[in-house]
Amino acid sequence: MKHPHFPLHKFFARVAVVAILFGAALGLNGSLVAPPAAAAGLLAVNSFLNPDGTLNLDTQPHGTFDLRGWNVELDAVRGPVLGPASSGAQFPSAVGDWSALGSNGGGDGAFNNVITALAVNGSDLYVGGQFTDVNNNGTVLTAADYIAKWDGTNWSALGSNGGGDGSLNGTVNALAVSGGDVYVGGYFTDVNNSGTVLTAADRIAKWDGTNWSALGSNGGGDGSLNSTVNALAVRGSDLYLGGAFTDVNNNGTTLGAADNIVKWDGTNWSALGSSGSGNGSLNNWVYALAVNGSDLYVGGAFTDVNNNGTVLGAADRIAKWDGTNWSALGSNGGGNGSLNSWVYALAVNGSDLYVGGLFTDVNNNGTVLTAADRIVKWDGTNWSALGSNGGGNGSLNDVVYVLAVNGSDLYVGGYSTDVNNNGTVLTAADKIVKWDGTNWSALGSNGGGNGSLNNWVYALAVRGSDLYVGGLFSDVNNNGTALGAADYVAKYQFAEPPPTPTHTPTSTATFTPTSTPTSTPTSTATFTPTSTPTSTATFTATFTPTNTPTNTATFTATFTPTSTPTSTATFTATFTPTSMPTATSAVPSSADLAAALRVKKVSPTLHRYKAIITNLGADTAVSILIRDTLPKNYSITQVKSATASCSAQGWSVTCTAAQLATQERIVVKIFAVPNSFVTAKQSCVTVSADSFDPHLSNNRACVAAP
Repeated sequence: MKHPHFPLHKFFARVAVVAILFGAALGLNGSLVAPPAAAAGLLAVNSFLNPDGTLNLDTQPHGTFDLRGWNVELDAVRGPVLGPASSGAQFPSAVGDWSALGSNGGGDGAFNNVITALAVNGSDLYVGGQFTDVNNNGTVLTAADYIAKWDGTNWSALGSNGGGDGSLNGTVNALAVSGGDVYVGGYFTDVNNSGTVLTAADRIAKWDGTNWSALGSNGGGDGSLNSTVNALAVRGSDLYLGGAFTDVNNNGTTLGAADNIVKWDGTNWSALGSSGSGNGSLNNWVYALAVNGSDLYVGGAFTDVNNNGTVLGAADRIAKWDGTNWSALGSNGGGNGSLNSWVYALAVNGSDLYVGGLFTDVNNNGTVLTAADRIVKWDGTNWSALGSNGGGNGSLNDVVYVLAVNGSDLYVGGYSTDVNNNGTVLTAADKIVKWDGTNWSALGSNGGGNGSLNNWVYALAVRGSDLYVGGLFSDVNNNGTALGAADYVAKYQFAEPPPTPTHTPTSTATFTPTSTPTSTPTSTATFTPTSTPTSTATFTATFTPTNTPTNTATFTATFTPTSTPTSTATFTATFTPTSMPTATSAVPSSADLAAALRVKKVSPTLHRYKAIITNLGADTAVSILIRDTLPKNYSITQVKSATASCSAQGWSVTCTAAQLATQERIVVKIFAVPNSFVTAKQSCVTVSADSFDPHLSNNRACVAAP
């Protein structure tokens, strides 16, 4: 009789042979689903697997495994990891691992262009951006243009135009979920719902899981919004939109005060305050929104918010709307705002508001916080920095585009590299980083000391133990293993997934507010356990308001079981105000930056890209930021510009200029060497400035490699 102990060296030998004969890209996400039954005389692999795909050696297997229909990955720490050779998903990942979401079936990613928005709804991930024709493991989804859904295993389109292409015809900038509905904002117009053109679905639309629909109209068949949507936020039944639009048209009624921000209540559009003279309170674009109870925080490029005729000199780039009035968040102690440049990202955690953007040296009521660069926290009274570089300046060295909160952790995405944690340079903290309240830390590495991500991060979303990341990156490097399919979107596992309950506990709750709202709330509670009960338990809970609003209150409940399991749930009660503000807006004079990009093959081994930025507007543009990204198989040798300061990193170039007068231009020449055969991949240049720009559509230009 053979010794029952399983000889690992023999297994590795078998794995090497089988990997050659049967190896293919593994598809697995969640629980293991076995391939066909094992052949006679061979061991069935699924009988000896742990939930994460590793071998359970406690079962003491002996004999020969039938690996037909299985793929094997040799993990340096966990040993062999197995999974069925199904379509498109990934090997089970461990804490600290990056993984791709599907592939194109040929080793590259499912997406062909940048991702700018993410939103989670239950087990589904919605993705928006500039991509077209998502490739689901070799099957091209021609209707998956600018928006797509990931169900954990496969990508799918959201409707179509009835002719095989997508329902949307332009970039998606923002996503928000409310119940079973997904709200989508961006550049697109005339959404096509399975062959029916929705002429009123311009820049904003709703997907209900089956069909697209418009949100109101201008009363003449077109949409209510006249320019791009950059940000969305949901509070109760209300949807808030921020962007570059002006004079929103509510079914034929022009709302002169609905400039750059507006509210949709499910039936009508309304402005948030006014300038007191019929125009809007905000004088420039909105890039970020965040809800906290009854308060709406707004970030962007605006200055001197006008609260019904009262100019708030300190409300620069960030402000708060409480349902009735606008207010500033601190000041510089001299009447102006605390922030000196644009805000791109907002996130709420309890009573704290995190703010990210282009700003540096935040001024907290006269005290300059030299370490508050590009990221800062507002606690309701004061601004504070998040760590430092140990020498008095900030930990982050480039723009922050997106923030996401998970418990006490804050995830920060953008273009920073080598984040400095109080004097310790984190060379792996590139483009994405985590703040735990005390220290900064990297999310994985490339196994050689640098970061896993090689380009911009524009979008983040948290679901359970996973962080989803979207941007301009490609080939995410998971601790030395390049994930060729992790292009533009990837997943980072920051914790072990919660176990699945084996019994269904019951719960009862008593709702006892400690303050008296102005309206009577109603509440329902659904209890989803976050631990694994071993038996049926009865729960009781007391709801205690964490704020005292007149419109919206957030309640936190702790469930204390009478038996083993414990869990925590959060409940929200929404109070409907008895009246709604109405308001009105005007178009400020503006700069109008237009981008153009050309390419020339100087020689077989040298290509020259020429980016031209022209100010077509009536005003001077200030604080100009130019980004040019080449295909990843280029090496940049030289960057020239007579009027801008430029630097190159990888295959990206960043340029800045103090100002650009009307009808003047900035020229940037980039010389690059192709490292290998360059296919017809695009190079794209984008430009932004700290000035109102009414035509975002010409702020980006692309050209194919020669």
